Amino acid sequence: MRKIKKILKVFLYIITVFTILVVITSSIYNRIGNCKIEGEIKGLGTRLALVSGGTNSSSNSFLKVILIINGKFSFNAKLNEPGGGRIITWNMLFKRTSGKPLGTRSKMLDFSLNPNEKISINGTMNKYSISYLISGNKISEQSSKFTKENIDILVRETQLELIIDSLEFSGANENLIDSIKREFGKTRSAYNNQKLEYAIKNPS
Repeated sequence: MRKIKKILKVFLYIITVFTILVVITSSIYNRIGNCKIEGEIKGLGTRLALVSGGTNSSSNSFLKVILIINGKFSFNAKLNEPGGGRIITWNMLFKRTSGKPLGTRSKMLDFSLNPNEKISINGTMNKYSISYLISGNKISEQSSKFTKENIDILVRETQLELIIDSLEFSGANENLIDSIKREFGKTRSAYNNQKLEYAIKNPS
């Protein structure tokens, strides 16, 4: 029993040292780049996040692991032309009835970015959504404003998707599932159509 405890202590120590080294290495790497992204999402907590992104033409890309502390974060990225990225944490994902993760549009944290820009992302994470605004990049500002103003539609879309998942897993009546799928489709189309109209009115 003592040997097992000793082994567990050594294993825990190795894991702790490894985690610290990863955080330190990531912190140094995350300061490299000509663009800066910072912000605060209340309710996000303290956790690691994955940031993926790149240029619109895919000429270069980046993948980072950042540490979010009490919802606050700050990191750099390198872009040689306009692009953007997405921040993902485990608690932004929902859990399917089967236990598998599910990403939805209501909890996506996306941003657009130009070379040598500094943007700020601020918002709040709720049960079904992340409501946020971005400053420092015109496309990000307009896109986040539209999403925030129409977040209720995305929340309904997410709720319907979770209901469909639960009903399909439990083998519910197919007619019921189909009716909810039709509502889901209408909800998704309504948001897409409004976004298209917004883009037409704001061509820049």
